[in-house]
Amino acid sequence: MMSGLWLAARRARQAGLHPDTIFNLATWLIVAGVIGARGFYVVEYWREFVRPDPMQTLQAVLAVAGGGIVLY
Repeated sequence: MMSGLWLAARRARQAGLHPDTIFNLATWLIVAGVIGARGFYVVEYWREFVRPDPMQTLQAVLAVAGGGIVLY
């Protein structure tokens, strides 16, 4: 990830963009990637998260400390 970010900043500089734009964008993309990985894990293993009460189901989905993200 770091080498890709470095390469993107270098290419942005060559294209006349400020490299800080790439670093700011990368922050948001990393956060979105982690949220998406968790979301896909929840969809893939939905039966492990279903509880009798919808609020308990939501708490189980949001309990990231228990583990579970998909990483390919």
